[in-house]
Amino acid sequence: MMRRFYLLIYMAAIAGLLSSCVKEELEYGCTKVEEGLPAHVVLNYKVQRRDVVTRAAQASRYEYRVENIYVFIFDGVGQLHYNHLFTNDFNPNNGEEAANGTLQLETQSLNNATIVGIANVTTATTSTAYAVTKDDLDAIGTLDDLQAYVMKLSDNDKTSIGRSALFMMTGYAKDGDGNTVVTIPGTEGNTPATLDCTLELERTDAKVTFNVVSEQREASWTNFSFTPKLWSIHEVPQQTLLLPAETGDADGEDCTYFDSTPLQFEELTEDETTNLTTGGSFVFYMPENRKTPKKQAENYAQRDDSNTTTEGVDSGKEGQEYVNTDFAYANDHSTYAVLTGTVSYMDGTRAVNAEVRYIIHLGNASDANPNDYDTKRNVHYTYTVRVRGVNDIVVEVEDGNEVRPGHEGDVVYS
Repeated sequence: MMRRFYLLIYMAAIAGLLSSCVKEELEYGCTKVEEGLPAHVVLNYKVQRRDVVTRAAQASRYEYRVENIYVFIFDGVGQLHYNHLFTNDFNPNNGEEAANGTLQLETQSLNNATIVGIANVTTATTSTAYAVTKDDLDAIGTLDDLQAYVMKLSDNDKTSIGRSALFMMTGYAKDGDGNTVVTIPGTEGNTPATLDCTLELERTDAKVTFNVVSEQREASWTNFSFTPKLWSIHEVPQQTLLLPAETGDADGEDCTYFDSTPLQFEELTEDETTNLTTGGSFVFYMPENRKTPKKQAENYAQRDDSNTTTEGVDSGKEGQEYVNTDFAYANDHSTYAVLTGTVSYMDGTRAVNAEVRYIIHLGNASDANPNDYDTKRNVHYTYTVRVRGVNDIVVEVEDGNEVRPGHEGDVVYS
């Protein structure tokens, strides 16, 4: 159920090198060239097709659209060799489900180069959820500085889990083996050289779809239904690293998080026979969040466990002996969803109605790996939540089926 979507910029095999170039195989299989020669390089790019899941998702033309690309080239020790913002000079052909065009770089030949692309930089006519401008990127002089750069959600999007504009995309040029060290050859005359690598741009946001369905646990129950009410997303980061890190994400005292405003489900589903509401769905976007848990859970059911206290117990709630505080295993800043609704069914002649609240931490976890709380950039996560009873839900993400008893609610029998 997890889908990855990539923006690929293809650069075909190396063409005519200057006769003065000396060929020598380097550590990564690159060809060594004489440095400092004029180099005219052409880059072709396109966006792979990806299916749109629901009406609530951003229109595909915005998820694929590229309006500008800022290109960095760094030398073998990480110093800036070249930078340029391509706007009207890269021949974009943006379609509903694809984008393609060409970039032409005027630079100098270089060994052990690292090429980085940043797409949809903020300009007078282009915006994303992040305010990263040409001036911000012009100030970067080393690869280390670029890799450490943290971008924040713009003022208009600092508490938003929707996206109403284009998407920020970033990435490295890689060869066929995934190496990010490439060679830029020199060229003669007006004949451009092409590079034996691919610039892979990924959206810095993750896309998350929730589908909630009813699936009664007991065969003896009748008229089983789950009527969704509200959903909200908690501990959403307000910042992210510009470039992906091997592990972790933007973290530290300066990092901030927010809880989204509770919203109604975007679509509701009904049983065609009984006309009872059986579930619903919603979609949202967020920066990546890859926090380390406080401690290791032994099984999947512990993921959403909370610490408890007897202070603040509501004497008006029959049977309440404690209240939940912070999470016992999950990091305090790991993102989670809260779903509310009503579970109703007939248990023989007795009607059962329960106002329920389900807590679901995000992450591609399973009983074999219950400690994955990661939401990664450029990944479309689809969660299917099966409501099987008042205190019983099952969450499926990717190819795992996990029992999720994280719940609380008031049950009324009549």
